Amino acid sequence: MDRVAYLGMQGAIQTARAQQIHLNNLANADTPSFKADMAKIQPQRLQSEGFASRAWAVSKGSATDLSMGSVRSTGRALDVVLPAGYWMAVQNNVDNMSAAKYTRRADLQVDAEGYLANGAGNRVLDEQGNALLVTHAQTIRVSEEGTVSMVPMGASRDESTIVGRLQLIKPNPADLSKSLDGLFVLTEEALVPIDDATQRPALQVGFLEGSNVNPVIELMDLLRLSRHHEINLKFVEAARHQDEVSAAVLRWSY
Repeated sequence: MDRVAYLGMQGAIQTARAQQIHLNNLANADTPSFKADMAKIQPQRLQSEGFASRAWAVSKGSATDLSMGSVRSTGRALDVVLPAGYWMAVQNNVDNMSAAKYTRRADLQVDAEGYLANGAGNRVLDEQGNALLVTHAQTIRVSEEGTVSMVPMGASRDESTIVGRLQLIKPNPADLSKSLDGLFVLTEEALVPIDDATQRPALQVGFLEGSNVNPVIELMDLLRLSRHHEINLKFVEAARHQDEVSAAVLRWSY
């Protein structure tokens, strides 16, 4: 009976992990440009003597829905929606000297040290891989081509200075994977695609991309997973009860 209990418990564990993924999706339903995750669980035959009648529930990590979220107008000059399929290079919050990571979140602002960053605090990189420094700026503007310019303090509004251009890439979706910090990285085999700014669609300035999480679907999935979790625990309980009955029968036989 212990093998039966292990099978049921394994299913309960994987179901609980899937619930955590959907709960995280719900928690980020209002996070700009958040991409919903999906649990990947598949059965795997238990290799043992005799007939292969048992299968484990094996987690294969998670996949991510890369579709665009809804776009809404904000009228804010530093809110930007990237063209479909494009990603913006940023630094991560842990190690600013590491390789670039990518995000579609472009609710831009100036951080405490004068660098241009998004709402998550990730500094935005230019085409040379440098963080965009915009200290002492009177106004900052992002063009539809991705060029960042600013008017220095004390200068007239006509005296704008170009700071740099946003580093954007359009990778193969299969080459992207989400890291633990919520940013995306290219797989080791992938090559960084060369972006031709002259062929790139225009950015939408004054708009913001929302999350692609559908709260109704997430709640339905959570209810379904909750039922599966219950069934697995009942399976374990049934195995325990059967083991107790078998032990009682053996005691009476003596």
